[in-house]
Amino acid sequence: MASFLNLNNEAIVEVAKLAAEITGDNSLISKCEEFAQNEDDEQLYAALSSAAAKLIDSGSSDSEIEVFMLVLIDVLLKVKKNDDKIQQLAKIITSSTSSKIALRLKLIVHLLNSLPHTNAQHFKIFVQALQYAQATKQTDHVLKYAANIEDMLNEWNASVTDKRSVYLVFYDILSEQREEAFAILTKYLATFTAKDVDATAISYVTKAVVESIKLDFKFTELSKVEPVKQLATKDAKLYELFTIFLQGSVSDFEKFAADNKDLITKHGLSQEDLLAKMRLLTIASLCSKATQAISYASLAADLNISEDQVESFVIDAIGQGVIDARLNQLTRTVTVLKTMHRQFSTQEWKGLAEKIGKWQSTVDSMLQTIRTKKEEALKTGKK
Repeated sequence: MASFLNLNNEAIVEVAKLAAEITGDNSLISKCEEFAQNEDDEQLYAALSSAAAKLIDSGSSDSEIEVFMLVLIDVLLKVKKNDDKIQQLAKIITSSTSSKIALRLKLIVHLLNSLPHTNAQHFKIFVQALQYAQATKQTDHVLKYAANIEDMLNEWNASVTDKRSVYLVFYDILSEQREEAFAILTKYLATFTAKDVDATAISYVTKAVVESIKLDFKFTELSKVEPVKQLATKDAKLYELFTIFLQGSVSDFEKFAADNKDLITKHGLSQEDLLAKMRLLTIASLCSKATQAISYASLAADLNISEDQVESFVIDAIGQGVIDARLNQLTRTVTVLKTMHRQFSTQEWKGLAEKIGKWQSTVDSMLQTIRTKKEEALKTGKK
């Protein structure tokens, strides 16, 4: 493996002096110098690593410890068959969750970054770094990995079990960032098939379904994962509520809420907030199907509100990006320009294809008209 430090004998001697000071074994200096001259990396690593644990816990400065550990890691990379030694060093670095935690996290990340992604230990050290950051509440230092974690796991060719463990660690780390945590939880649930959905998956899918209802319009991706489908038999009422938000109407929700107030309260949901969200979702559904302006009366009936409330609800829907529309107070109608799709079903794909087909025909017709006019102009000019 390539060295990431330009080590010479003087550098080895300097870190050997520090190791000798910590261990009280002055013979380390001459031994390390001899091993370095003979390029005996295995013996050199063994000599230096004997001081690693004591050094981290010593009164040496963080900068001295960091330089020593960088040299030690560099030597380790040159040792053949070093998998066990990499794990041993990682264990030394993360052995305490109360002393020098910032330095320890920095060192385990140094070890991680020194290993190529193809190294079998890279994934294991990554997990250890994550777990150490989580245990010592230093998660800000590993959040940057969350956005690309799926690609990283695929690059490592991680097993399903390993993927699940990493996703759950990130889920816990991101607990205060609800949308990011929900996205990670959805990826975790997507690793399950019909055959291996277990009690743990059902526990987490319950959390995911409740969170999807609380968050803004996060139903479609979650609806595709296998544990959600199995929730239909494990918790039928919660599954029914989820499907109402996925594709139901205001009247569907109001009927459900009247019969299941305890379930709504049990999951920490607000009936008032849910009804407001259902009205937004219903507006999205109505507008996505509209082929002409929608009357206030029609919207009021579907939203179960008075006509006088329609304008405020439409304005709210526009403000939240659910629809883009124009209100006509004279005709008391709403003209839809654009709308959010609650879920992209087969029917909606067909509708989109039809719209694209019509658009393409219109463009072709316009182009043909332009070509005809151009040809006529050219003939006129020749005369």
